[in-house]
Amino acid sequence: MKKSIILAVVLLISLSVSFAQPYFGFRGGLNVTNVKITNDESDDVVMDDRYGYHGGLFMQYPLGAHFIIEPALLYSQRGYERTIDVPLLEDIKENINMDYIELPLALKFDINISDVHIQPAVAPRVGYAIVTQYLLNEEELDFPEDPILLDYGVDFGLDITFLNQFLIGARYSLGLADIYDDDNEDITTSNNGLMISLGVMF
Repeated sequence: MKKSIILAVVLLISLSVSFAQPYFGFRGGLNVTNVKITNDESDDVVMDDRYGYHGGLFMQYPLGAHFIIEPALLYSQRGYERTIDVPLLEDIKENINMDYIELPLALKFDINISDVHIQPAVAPRVGYAIVTQYLLNEEELDFPEDPILLDYGVDFGLDITFLNQFLIGARYSLGLADIYDDDNEDITTSNNGLMISLGVMF
């Protein structure tokens, strides 16, 4: 799966460079992320959300009349938080903060209605964690399991551009990589979340 996603990213980039007249822009906004723990022997567990932000630059290349390819370089905050109930003692607050440099590559279908462009999108994504924090009651400790810095997945969403300059968008980010290095092959811990963006094209 990992090799297939990287191959798709390389293929889309190689296609994009052959098209002239790119558009550049900035997008940023809110991240509402969590971690999903998938266990082959029991029910899945989804942690509570972490609220963060993302922001960075993007380029748009038209591919004919209705398709657009959009590579981007983003700083994106991910992770989760949860409260652990401890009988007869004070509850424990656990936070995982993992901030990434991400390279999503969106393929968008452009629907133009009176100069308002509605653009469904799918975007393979590769990221590398540059900040990793494990907190218990706001005290930073070592991770129980070593975090894996390389992350990848696929984002699905919708962008709306108007006045040929401004955009609003939302994407659901589906993680496909295991973010922890552990010996249990039956358990996978992956990043997921919602990204809400505002943007402007130069």
